[in-house]
Amino acid sequence: MIMLKMLREKHNLSQREVALVISKSPQAYSLYEQGKREPDIATLMKLADYYKITVDELLNHVPVKREDKACSRNTDPEPRLLLDEQQIIHRYRQLNPTRQSALRDFVNYLYIQEQQDRKEQEGA
Repeated sequence: MIMLKMLREKHNLSQREVALVISKSPQAYSLYEQGKREPDIATLMKLADYYKITVDELLNHVPVKREDKACSRNTDPEPRLLLDEQQIIHRYRQLNPTRQSALRDFVNYLYIQEQQDRKEQEGA
């Protein structure tokens, strides 16, 4: 679970420190971060409580909103970020200001290229 690693690094904690909080071995916790093992519900609740977030947030789960008992599409104007998007933002924040600027320039370059490609495809 990449979210676990992001939270741990954000709080400047070691795997050993988090493992101690949830009463697991550092090796077991490491497997959670690597996605090679899934924490049980009780462990998820301990982690969520420790980081002061919900289990849904820990799992990067976006609940489906229901209207009048009928299923409907989520029309939330600001959907939650996907895990990949969160990871990009996390890594961006770890960069120094010069590299952040370079990354923004590169993303803008890619965006412009994408727009030009779409115009060419429409014209073809």
